Amino acid sequence: MSTLQRLLASVASVYDDLLDASLPGSGGDPDERPAPDPTRKPAPGDLGVLEHRHKLVRGLRWWVDAVHERGERVPRMGQDVALMASYLSAREEVMAPEDQDALEGHLRSWLVKSARIMGEPDRPPAPLPVEAWDRVVPQSLAAQALGVSVSTVWRRAGSRGGAVRLGDVTGPRCELHDLLSGQCADCA
Repeated sequence: MSTLQRLLASVASVYDDLLDASLPGSGGDPDERPAPDPTRKPAPGDLGVLEHRHKLVRGLRWWVDAVHERGERVPRMGQDVALMASYLSAREEVMAPEDQDALEGHLRSWLVKSARIMGEPDRPPAPLPVEAWDRVVPQSLAAQALGVSVSTVWRRAGSRGGAVRLGDVTGPRCELHDLLSGQCADCA
């Protein structure tokens, strides 16, 4: 798997994680909050984060259009980042080396800004031993071990609260060493 393919594989997960970072927090008891004023509706989320997510969608759409050959029918992708990333990954060989480098540079800078937005640490958490993937732990502990937010674990688990198996909420993994993407020294 090439560096570009690894980056394309990780952007879909980060794109989904950014949705959690964009949502406004809700605090207090619903009965204690005042009724919303319909003339002053708040934004649906952090507009800077939503724009950053959309920047990836626009960029991937442009690259999909640039890579497909004339006469080739491009499947409908809408805003499906995983589908666009998969399409580009499968067509890496038709891209010129300088185009591959340009796309790789754009993806890297997008991922770096994403990490800053999510408040992720500068270095990834220590790799977990393979035996740890089968451990069942509280969701807050899983978030700490994986270096992600609790809301990311909620989204990956499909529920809030309770215990989760670490292997079920890890995100993308290195195919060769069964480590999280970015944790593998050989693949990074």
